[in-house]
Amino acid sequence: MFPPPTGPEPSVEQVRELDDSFFASDPFGYFQARVESLITYAQGAVVDYGTGLGEDYARRLGRQPQDPEAASANARELQVVVDALALRQHAAESLIRLWVAVLQTRAATPGTVSVWATIADGKTTMLQVLEQFADTEDANDPEVTLALLLPRELAREFGKNAQLQQAVSVAEEWLVHAEQLLMRLDINLSAAHNKAKHGLAIRARSDLRVDFMEHLPASHDGTLPVSAIQNSVPIFDRPVLEYLARPPREGKTRHGLELTQLRLDAATLLAETTMLVTVHAAVFHVAAARHAEWSPTVGTIRPYPLLPPGPSPTQLLGKAVTGMRFPITDRPDGTPTTRRSGIGFNHGVFVPLEFDHGSHASMTLVDG
Repeated sequence: MFPPPTGPEPSVEQVRELDDSFFASDPFGYFQARVESLITYAQGAVVDYGTGLGEDYARRLGRQPQDPEAASANARELQVVVDALALRQHAAESLIRLWVAVLQTRAATPGTVSVWATIADGKTTMLQVLEQFADTEDANDPEVTLALLLPRELAREFGKNAQLQQAVSVAEEWLVHAEQLLMRLDINLSAAHNKAKHGLAIRARSDLRVDFMEHLPASHDGTLPVSAIQNSVPIFDRPVLEYLARPPREGKTRHGLELTQLRLDAATLLAETTMLVTVHAAVFHVAAARHAEWSPTVGTIRPYPLLPPGPSPTQLLGKAVTGMRFPITDRPDGTPTTRRSGIGFNHGVFVPLEFDHGSHASMTLVDG
């Protein structure tokens, strides 16, 4: 039982009990279980409505075990990639919010501030969270970064352990990547997760293929041989998520609506998630160990993870396509949009595109 309130801020006893409870959790296990569940489902796991949870679920709906309708193979594929995207964004936000919280509380007198309360009562938007990070003293100090990433026993080895130095360098790159996932503006990534969870205002599809071709062969009958696109450059060769959103404001004027199409590669999204949550687990363990130094009632904390020497974000993602954007409306005040159509790549490059909307043609691909 947590002690009753004694003022506007948690008391020392409340701080102790709150963080005792928080640091007994297993965020790494939570995220990895979700990764494994998506992989298992994508590999064709069949729901058994006759035993265990499946039976209990069917009974509560008043149905027989054979009654619930199974999802189609296409629905499974699309659910997995959309949930993999949501999981990656969730992992990125969790990492950044934890990082900012431990950065803010690292120099506090033990018992005066709760890490759990700092995260839970933190700023609402990621922009505000990152502004807090920028305003925090020593936020970019390499020694502070090491102190938040490495337990003391490993920190003492850092200067003479090349493999550990490489692992820390990669972890720092994933921290930067997490920020970029949450704040990227040319392709509005954060809106994808928000539009999925707020009303499912999205369309996931696996029937869209987009290629760039330098020359399109002439056609007199509306057909195009498959061989004509063998040397094309694929843009979308994986499932795609489409959503409408307004980009974050620049000044006081709102942007118009944009249609964004994201290329979703499930394996890459899940690999990103695992790298992000591994860094999260390292920061979480170090913060938990610091709490355990002064709390005599802390329980078992999760072990420190093995920080891998790779892959880095660049090694994993390369220069693959992130997505494309298309303006749908001008600004609400009637002024023309300043955000052109274009394609964004994983290494941060955005290439504007000009479309000749009056010179399009429909073709049917045929053998040959």
